[in-house]
Amino acid sequence: MLFQVLDHKKDCVGYFADNHIHSTGNVPSQGTTWEMSEHMHGEAYELGRIYSQGAPLTDVCPEDMKEDWEKIKKTLKSCLRAFNTAKLSLHENCLYDVLPEYFLYEYLSAKNKITQHVVENLPRPKNHDEMLNLNKMLVDIRSRHLNININPIKHLLSSVRGMNFHRTLHNVRHVCDYNPWGTITGRLSTHPTLFRF
Repeated sequence: MLFQVLDHKKDCVGYFADNHIHSTGNVPSQGTTWEMSEHMHGEAYELGRIYSQGAPLTDVCPEDMKEDWEKIKKTLKSCLRAFNTAKLSLHENCLYDVLPEYFLYEYLSAKNKITQHVVENLPRPKNHDEMLNLNKMLVDIRSRHLNININPIKHLLSSVRGMNFHRTLHNVRHVCDYNPWGTITGRLSTHPTLFRF
């Protein structure tokens, strides 16, 4: 089964398959999708992101879809800018609740087509199962909120370095979101807008 998870947040359960949005029930326990989500609890998944060695959807988009995919990306970026301007937090709202329904269908259909193209046309990596397990572990880590207690270092916050650290604490989300494809050497990198160790 080819499907896409609607949103990766814990309270935003749902998936897109067979050109329908399924907003109730569990995500399929097996099938093909682009990337791992904490809603996926099965063992038999084929992840397009692993087939593409971590390349984004744009880089592996088939030639006949490139123009349409660029329009979809442009619309999605416009929506995200509008949400940012309106101070609408996507960390507190489900993506499928704030995007127009017609666009959600268009975006998820295109994502399904690109995923299908990648899985059918690229060889299955030898390390697919290991990368799948790594992705499951990283999704589990991402789902845990960091509790940061600054009381032991409060006396240091008056320095320039301390003020910078305190500002950083307020500007980042308190989760660790590692990127398994972020470095050439294979080490895990973190996303810049999240908490770093």
